[in-house]
Amino acid sequence: MPLDEGTTLLRGRYELGTRRSAAGYAEAWTAYDEDGLQYLVRTWAYDGDEPDPVQRALWDAELRTLYKVGSSPGADDTLAVLKDAGLDRDAKSFVMVLQAAGYGSVADALAARTEHGWLSSRDPADRRELWRAAGRVAAGLAVLHSQDVLHRDVGAAALLYLPDEPTESIRLGGFEWSVRLGRPLDADPPVSWSSPPERLAGDTAAWRPDDDWFGFGMLCARLVLNLERYANNAPAERYARVVKAIEAAKTTLTEPERALLLRLIDPDPLERMTRPHDVQLSVRGIVALLAAPPAARADDRPFTLIVNPKQVGLYDYLLERGLREHLGLDDGQPYDPRNVAHTDGLAVFLRRDLDGGSLYAVPK
Repeated sequence: MPLDEGTTLLRGRYELGTRRSAAGYAEAWTAYDEDGLQYLVRTWAYDGDEPDPVQRALWDAELRTLYKVGSSPGADDTLAVLKDAGLDRDAKSFVMVLQAAGYGSVADALAARTEHGWLSSRDPADRRELWRAAGRVAAGLAVLHSQDVLHRDVGAAALLYLPDEPTESIRLGGFEWSVRLGRPLDADPPVSWSSPPERLAGDTAAWRPDDDWFGFGMLCARLVLNLERYANNAPAERYARVVKAIEAAKTTLTEPERALLLRLIDPDPLERMTRPHDVQLSVRGIVALLAAPPAARADDRPFTLIVNPKQVGLYDYLLERGLREHLGLDDGQPYDPRNVAHTDGLAVFLRRDLDGGSLYAVPK
């Protein structure tokens, strides 16, 4: 039975506000705790007075995994992590509370792309921010895989964002109940943008991490190219059209962008880029390339600058040139190379200082 606005869940700790989506037994809600703080709540109704033993066992296993994922390094910055969960017998529902207050779905934004400047802009600087967001998604996917969790549908519907700061706030969600109730672990998820072509041909092998990276590639293509017109095509035809669109985007995307997208969704599974480190390194290279002036971008060569934020000469030099103010240090307050906030702040300060700079060849 569908829940209603104002229903309280988990012994009154959360009150449902606005229903955000509903599909079958699953619903998503904006909810508020006793202090008025906002959360995203997902519920799954069950039949009868108690869930059956199989459902309950799956639920318990899923919670253990999700709490483990949420405590992994980097999860808070890349994933919509779990805050609370429980079985609400009054509502006859499984309940998950996610730290994703006010977030909308990127799938909805893509469906109305022209209304969102951060998606429709043709400025390379805006596309750079999309790739920067994609890098966080890749990092989040790597976190899931490091905990032996398969997402199984890395698509736009799984991305959450805040309208006021869209690219900066993008987080990967949708992995709650990565093993869906009533669906065997070895069964494929429903066909979607993220389904590799070999699965469309009837391959029933168990879903693999490599398949998640294919979904990531399709997602990135949708972010940087206007592909939503293919949404209603048959899956195999849609895939072929996406590949063709990437190949044809020679004036829209740089060569490294097209090369990465084509590697991620290559028709041959053995030729795809599937190592998390390689994917993240390629994305960082694209971000760096798009930060360069047009003349440098035409060279199509990404560069990586490696710095040691604990090097005395470096941070002393930067402190004299604005790092102190950037970190909010008082006069006489030292930079602490053991303080993560200081070292991370130095990296951000240096990156901002170098953004938009030019690269010059210096003779030996």
